[in-house]
Amino acid sequence: MNDLFLALVSRPALLERAGRLLALLSLFIGLFAVVGHTQKTILNTARSFHAGQQEPVTLAVLYPSWPTAWIPESFSAAVFWLLVFAAGVCLMGIGRKLRLLA
Repeated sequence: MNDLFLALVSRPALLERAGRLLALLSLFIGLFAVVGHTQKTILNTARSFHAGQQEPVTLAVLYPSWPTAWIPESFSAAVFWLLVFAAGVCLMGIGRKLRLLA
């Protein structure tokens, strides 16, 4: 564990890149989530005008050939990706401060 800490502290650029990667990844996944939620809402609203009881549409139904398990459809999943974004921003800040100290 000490070796990992020393390796990360001695390479602040690696911390910055890892933080940037986490932040961008969570932003793209959040963008996909917003687009998917919008599509689900539009489709469920249009289907509600049709007579009869129908089950709500999920992203897996909309895109059966795409892996949609990583796109957050619930509040808890969205909070998880917000925490990933916050961790990425913190890593970028720590890497930047370490780079300025060195």
